[in-house]
Amino acid sequence: MTSHFKTRLVRTLKPGDSITLDNGRIRLEAIQVPGRRVSLRLELPAEVVIDTPKPKKDLTTEKVLLG
Repeated sequence: MTSHFKTRLVRTLKPGDSITLDNGRIRLEAIQVPGRRVSLRLELPAEVVIDTPKPKKDLTTEKVLLG
């Protein structure tokens, strides 16, 4: 007999976040659309990994004037 388990994951995705299933074959990515709210819903009996990108460091450089 086969048992089926349903996992419910509720998560708000921010632009740049992605969800990848354990088999790596299905990936959802939140893409920012100006002026629109996008809702993604995925229900599958699988373990998921939520990847939230780390904030990028500010790579500004300072110009030094040598006189």
